[in-house]
Amino acid sequence: MPGIYVASKAHRGAMWRKLRNQSRLPIVSTWIDESEAGATIDWADLWRRCVHEAATCTALVLYVEEGDALKGALVEAGAALGNGRPVFYVGPPGRFSCVYHPLVVTCDSLEDALTRAFRLVLAAERAGAP
Repeated sequence: MPGIYVASKAHRGAMWRKLRNQSRLPIVSTWIDESEAGATIDWADLWRRCVHEAATCTALVLYVEEGDALKGALVEAGAALGNGRPVFYVGPPGRFSCVYHPLVVTCDSLEDALTRAFRLVLAAERAGAP
């Protein structure tokens, strides 16, 4: 799926929706539209979508703040890496050993990560990728 998959704690869904709605970033994460408590009706469908979207995106942005205990976002990052998708990590240094994977790029800011991911989307579009 061409676009940027965003992975973070679920309570940041509103932040991602606002960013998607106020920018031209092709954020393809459907979980952000049902991130509030009680919004998910079918958990099996949600997880199927999350793994598929992460595995088929152009790039994944993994966003972590100090104190976050990631769970699902790590599954999503693994799905992306397992399918050769680059992951742009924004978060505390030394937190995850996966940052040493050759497809993981540590970024200084969310803006930097999204800019890098968007450049890959544009390059894929120019190359005629589906």
